[in-house]
Amino acid sequence: MSLHALPLPLTDRVPAELIEQILREAQWNIQTLLACLRVCTAWHSFLISSLYESIHLCGNTQLDKLAHAAWMYPAVRARLASVRAITLMPDGHNSPPPPSEIDAQVFSLMLGPHLHSVEELSFLNCLRRPLHSSFFAMLPQLAKVKRLSLASFQLGSFFDFQRMVCAFPLLEELHLMTSMMCVGRARRAAPLPEDHLSVLRPPKLALLCMEHSSLQVDDGFLVNVVRWLTTGGNLRALDIRGSLRTDESIIISLLRRAASTLECLRMTGLDWDDWGRTARFYSHGFEYLAHLRTLDISFKYWCWGFTQKLRGVLSCIATPTLEALRLQIDNTLQEDATADYDALHAVLTRTVFDRLARVTVVMTSQAGLIYRKDGALNRNIYNEGAKNLAAGVLMHLRILFAPWLARGVVRALVGGAQGPRCLWYTGVVAKAGEEPLWLYGKAGIHARSRLLADWRI
Repeated sequence: MSLHALPLPLTDRVPAELIEQILREAQWNIQTLLACLRVCTAWHSFLISSLYESIHLCGNTQLDKLAHAAWMYPAVRARLASVRAITLMPDGHNSPPPPSEIDAQVFSLMLGPHLHSVEELSFLNCLRRPLHSSFFAMLPQLAKVKRLSLASFQLGSFFDFQRMVCAFPLLEELHLMTSMMCVGRARRAAPLPEDHLSVLRPPKLALLCMEHSSLQVDDGFLVNVVRWLTTGGNLRALDIRGSLRTDESIIISLLRRAASTLECLRMTGLDWDDWGRTARFYSHGFEYLAHLRTLDISFKYWCWGFTQKLRGVLSCIATPTLEALRLQIDNTLQEDATADYDALHAVLTRTVFDRLARVTVVMTSQAGLIYRKDGALNRNIYNEGAKNLAAGVLMHLRILFAPWLARGVVRALVGGAQGPRCLWYTGVVAKAGEEPLWLYGKAGIHARSRLLADWRI
């Protein structure tokens, strides 16, 4: 048998399992192994390059090992020069790390000089103690960083935050995750006057992402971040996710200050219990967004009068430049006895929505549990009830958004019934009169997740 080596560019697409099977079938035949040698060598080189493309360092031990290898071996230093993304996190990422779990100074002093090509830099739960000035002095070595992610960080002052962000002149994306804290002599930061914020010029960010847990956010620090990062007006995308428990006036201020350039907005974390507070936010936060093209929002409503509240939300977000819209709704009601569908449809057919071309609506209701007499969960009846509930949600969505369905701008209407551990049933339609596609269990969860993960909507 005559085997020819694959061209090198094709070996990047050869799965490792296929190469292993070829070697097993070769049975140590010298000619066959020689024919495979070029393929396997190129595959090995490809794997090594992929390994160093993105590096995750968990804990001080891994950091020290890599720093020692970089100091000892020129080949490791050469590989580090091609790294595009690096993430530092403590061991046991889901638990609070001890103060000495990871040493940021070791990273900046020992690895920083070799990471010439890094474009994505993430510090996840590892900046949990005061940082030495040498850490900030070495950051400019990473001059090509375009995306910076910070999670659960504690800095001595807001000025330290400015120094860190300004160390990367090409920075385009800033991700602030979980609880943001700024700890100095006082436990909480105070808002600074406007003239004190302009000591350092902020980078021209294109995307600001704030993702929070249910922990309380330092409002004073957040005010300083909003005022400083919106100086200069270049922010085109804003992404706020998670349970953000803060004053809505701060987020409204952020929207107003970025209104002149903001084109893409995702807000899936403002789950305030008070509907009046939510309504005030929508009425005051969206009135200046004259250039918005893509909008992704979520809200919850557990009382009667849902159709009226939905009409109010859609009236607030209406802007003539809007091209794509996604709504995520949690609602216990399939029907609304007080619904005024004509008033809602009058809003949907306004000329302000003429440019709207892509609409996705995901509405989820909670499915109740049904038990047998012996106390066990009656899964058959429960599953049938969950499917009926999802069908009711989907039928309600067809009525609510009938004008947009008729226009053909609806990309998907998703009605789901959510159980205690997973989304049991999901129904999807994209056209008026179309039979729903039913997805059960994990398939429903994955379909819903893909719809919600698509930033382009």
